[in-house]
Amino acid sequence: MITQANIFRKMQKPVGVLGAGITGRAICRFLEIQEVSTKIYAQDSTHFSLKDQSLREHDLFIFSPGFTLEHPWVKKVKTAKITFLSELDFASIFWKGNLIAITGTNGKTTTTTFINNVLQNSGYSSYAVGNIGTPFCNILECAGEDTNAYAICEVSSFQAEQLVSFFPDYVIWTNFTCDHLDRHKTIENYFSAKLKLLKKTQKKAFIGQDVTDFITSKGDIIPEFCELINESSYKYPIPLNSPFDSPPQDENYRMAHRLLAELGVSAKTIERTVARFKLPPHRLKKILEWEGITFWNDSKSTNWGATLGAFSHFTEPVHWIGGGSSKGEDPERLLSGLEKKIKYAYLIGEVSDKLSVACQTSQISSQQYPNLESAFKACLEKAVSGDIILFSPGFASFDQFQNYSHRGNYFENLVLGLKKEDSKVNN
Repeated sequence: MITQANIFRKMQKPVGVLGAGITGRAICRFLEIQEVSTKIYAQDSTHFSLKDQSLREHDLFIFSPGFTLEHPWVKKVKTAKITFLSELDFASIFWKGNLIAITGTNGKTTTTTFINNVLQNSGYSSYAVGNIGTPFCNILECAGEDTNAYAICEVSSFQAEQLVSFFPDYVIWTNFTCDHLDRHKTIENYFSAKLKLLKKTQKKAFIGQDVTDFITSKGDIIPEFCELINESSYKYPIPLNSPFDSPPQDENYRMAHRLLAELGVSAKTIERTVARFKLPPHRLKKILEWEGITFWNDSKSTNWGATLGAFSHFTEPVHWIGGGSSKGEDPERLLSGLEKKIKYAYLIGEVSDKLSVACQTSQISSQQYPNLESAFKACLEKAVSGDIILFSPGFASFDQFQNYSHRGNYFENLVLGLKKEDSKVNN
């Protein structure tokens, strides 16, 4: 087991840091406070490139999530038998408080944010870190020696597959559907990455129904420390008119509530937090009603499981704008059985050709469009009062946008532009 003592011994030489982004910079800041020198390696012209001779300068490398285990630099370090740790591993060695890990295909950020808010409202020092956007290393100094503090760590499959010394007290695994096959290649590899995190649980893990189903479908035994959380196993009522009162957020609420109850947090504190809680941006949300048409933004749906959750929110078929950058999914399998959910499909992005074929197979009326704006305009032409326009892409954003936030903001600007046009006419 890696300890602070043997890590400090390996920090007598400069520590090599792979990645010069937000995580790499956070690692360097923490090490500078410890009076440890660092050397950053990044794949651009302004930073060092990792050469074979550079390996002799270091006894320890720490790397950002963007570096896969198959990255040539990581392979070089492994071949040289130099200790290398992910940022989560490294930070967890120095963390003295409680550690909770949240993973799942969908709902990680919402669940992480909500649990963090409840714990803060309960008077704890609590910090949301990891894949949510704040490196774990950022909080090591501000938490100090507080053994009662909580780190609520959102863990992606990219991070989970790298873990060595990250041992959370509790784990929540919200759900499991096909995603990230462009990186993991098979759904089994994707599952194994998350399973690696689950097996590091020190006290208790809470898992969703489809996680349980996948484990048993492979003939594996669910560990004794795991507790299944679904509608029948945990009946605590979902607060009405809250962000959690419909799928897919109701599942996230049950998971969060069960963990918080395990930690001894009062029901009143949870309910008080729910009353003020708002979903992070670009989760399924009604943006506007215009001339009887309602517009919903769900740009965060970067995988098909999230889009299925969005469809389940509506009882009537919707005008669906979907598509983007493929992560290895099979569109024909994804769209099977959705002909009663989709009134018309407006397809965008690099996956639109395959989606078009899949729509034909499933007898879903559809048309391809070169970009989001043209698809949106076509929606306006076809939709009538009482219709729903749902933007829930189901795929990654990187073919036409910087990220899902950029994509979601673009859609919302198109929608809100309708209101501005009405204002001009009325004036």
